[in-house]
Amino acid sequence: MKILASVALAATLSVHIPAHADSKAAAIDEMAGYLEFVDYGGATIFAQQIPKSEYPKMMIIDARDAGQFAKGHIPGAVNIEWRKVLEQRSKIPKDKMVLIYCNTGSLSAQAGFALRVAGYENVKILQGGFEEWKAKGGLDANARAMTAQPTFKHYGNFKRMMHTGDTTAQVELATLDQSVGTWGVGALAGLKGEVIQVDGKLLVSFGTDPEGRVQPPSKTDAAVLWAGGKVAHWKQIPVPADLGQAEFETFVSEQATRNNVDLTQPFVFRVTGGYSHLIWHVVTGEKSAHKAGGHGGHGHAGGHTNKRSDMKVFRNPTATGQLVGVYSGDSLEGVISHPGERFHVHYIDDAKAVSGHVDQYNVKKGATLWLPAR
Repeated sequence: MKILASVALAATLSVHIPAHADSKAAAIDEMAGYLEFVDYGGATIFAQQIPKSEYPKMMIIDARDAGQFAKGHIPGAVNIEWRKVLEQRSKIPKDKMVLIYCNTGSLSAQAGFALRVAGYENVKILQGGFEEWKAKGGLDANARAMTAQPTFKHYGNFKRMMHTGDTTAQVELATLDQSVGTWGVGALAGLKGEVIQVDGKLLVSFGTDPEGRVQPPSKTDAAVLWAGGKVAHWKQIPVPADLGQAEFETFVSEQATRNNVDLTQPFVFRVTGGYSHLIWHVVTGEKSAHKAGGHGGHGHAGGHTNKRSDMKVFRNPTATGQLVGVYSGDSLEGVISHPGERFHVHYIDDAKAVSGHVDQYNVKKGATLWLPAR
């Protein structure tokens, strides 16, 4: 980018320089351009995402003061205090990854933003800083996370399907792991119905059925989208109050963090109990009269649909049964979930008779959240 280093430093780090309307306008334009095109989470990285073998290949900047650096730092790091990163930018390469960190991530976030606005788009800010890096295992954080993570597989790409309209088969259901402990959700090829896996058992609901009833898949049934995983042990967590959908998703994230489930990685979860509000659908494969809609009830057309598929919608003012969901983590947002969202949820009733993709839900107090146990 063309912004002068002094302008970026003044705009992002609040360092005093003489006020000039032109330079301020240039700074604002550069930052606005950066914010318009930067990917969600594109400037940050978690310790669990960095394999040990990658550290020697990158430049690592410790943005704390010299005293803190002397007490301990990531091996191979160089000390450039956060306020001086633009002043010393000649030392920072653009042809390889640059990792910048402080104690908690707050100061390095400011320094990293200044560098990225100034054209260093190869800079990544270590989420949580040095303290979280140590807590997650340091150089071994990635290996530790991979060892602890339950098996998770996915096929197809939500965003690509929405953009291209391609709903062809991505995986034959007969080839999926159907052993006990495997859970997942998806959509049939051609968007002709929904798929759910309950403790290894695959069930499909076709859009031709007026009630959303399930049946075992045939040998030739395939999915355009599929995401699921195998969990050996579950942590059961009571839902403490009636929760709307957004509140419940926050509850899931909070409980995952408390129970050492890595939110940067995808995982399956479940809910058993009652629901004071539930809207779900089964896609039909017929051409939709609606515009492409959102997941989780943010659009009329629901999560899987595009202009090539309509749906049958079911509304339950009160319901009991089970929600089977997948959480996308960082890398699979927009792949196994709707772009901009991280939850993809299906419903199946207590009798395991009907099932479909969930658009809206409220969870009743006393229900149980099931998370993979670590």
